[in-house]
Amino acid sequence: MDTLSSIFRFAAAELLCFFINMTFAVSSMSVVRLICLVCTILILISVMTDYGIKSAERDKNKSVGERNKVLAVSAATVTMIPLTSWILLCISAQSGEFVFYGAYKLLNMPFLQYYNLIEPEPSEKALTLGKLLLMLPTAAVPSASMTLSYILAGKRAEGQQ
Repeated sequence: MDTLSSIFRFAAAELLCFFINMTFAVSSMSVVRLICLVCTILILISVMTDYGIKSAERDKNKSVGERNKVLAVSAATVTMIPLTSWILLCISAQSGEFVFYGAYKLLNMPFLQYYNLIEPEPSEKALTLGKLLLMLPTAAVPSASMTLSYILAGKRAEGQQ
């Protein structure tokens, strides 16, 4: 597992989710949007889980300390991207100095429909602290799915040796 590969996998999941969201964007039906939300979240989780499993199998001969270090750096990197965009959204919503809500949605494509459910208005002026806090847990989903799969696959690989 390395940082660049983690970023690449995360970006690939974002790109896949972009295409799914654009496909379903023409519909205003709530059911279609909900299906789109479930599909995009599952795409993100699947891509990051697959990466975690493959990385654990590749790293099975490394020491536990080395695996933990590499996993922590990769997980932090994958979390940093959505977390940084969330912090910028908070600054934008509180200061009103710049417009960022649209870019935030584009940078976090798997959760686009979720954000639209929280606040459908295109302006961050409508974002309250409560709405911003509802958006925060999405930043942990990529690293959580990657980390959990890496740990479980690593334990399975250790048991087979």
